[in-house]
Amino acid sequence: RSVVVSSRVHPGESNASWIVHGLLGFLLSPSPEAKVLRDHFIWHVVPMMNPDGVVCGNYRCGLCGADLNRQWRRPSEALHGSVHGLKRLISRAKRKRGLCMYIDLHGHSRKCGIFSYACGQYPKDDYRRFTVRMYPKLLGALMPEFSAPSCRWRVGKGKRGTGRVVVAKDLGLTETYTIEASFFGHQAPRESAGDGEGKERAAPAEGADSDTREGQAARPARGGGG
Repeated sequence: RSVVVSSRVHPGESNASWIVHGLLGFLLSPSPEAKVLRDHFIWHVVPMMNPDGVVCGNYRCGLCGADLNRQWRRPSEALHGSVHGLKRLISRAKRKRGLCMYIDLHGHSRKCGIFSYACGQYPKDDYRRFTVRMYPKLLGALMPEFSAPSCRWRVGKGKRGTGRVVVAKDLGLTETYTIEASFFGHQAPRESAGDGEGKERAAPAEGADSDTREGQAARPARGGGG
């Protein structure tokens, strides 16, 4: 079965490149764990979805002036070529070999730690409600930097055209995730002693144009996340 990983669809989120660099370094290493992953899965990794935007110094858009992570429903081959091509690759991989996971790597400018967004609004008796939450739970158990409480499962307004939502809803893959890595740091800043020592500061609400706002203000960020 196949695993598809994409990164840097938003040119300014350079921390996504650090993650994919580490992923590739690990997958190509001689470690026993990496060998198991290579033996059991076919890996499709796109390290930079928006190279034109990176070269031009854009923060979110490509040369066409559009946010490529809002074009997944009907991508133009001429204007949104990387999205058009990756969507076809995902469809083909799912049809031919089976697709077990799609991961889209991003950077977050406000919340701390590493966390995920997924499409997990299933009824409590639906097995998909359990399976979609398994990967973030495992990350939270294995990585002190990963903040499971910061993960979100609903699809907010304006997210319907993103990669993870289209792959989940249109292509029928439950295990599709946006992985966010903070620009700000691992742990949330602490309040001063006069305000209650040890109390963590709530993360500010995301702006309406932020890719990581899930239709609601961010909840208090929890340092450590593990």
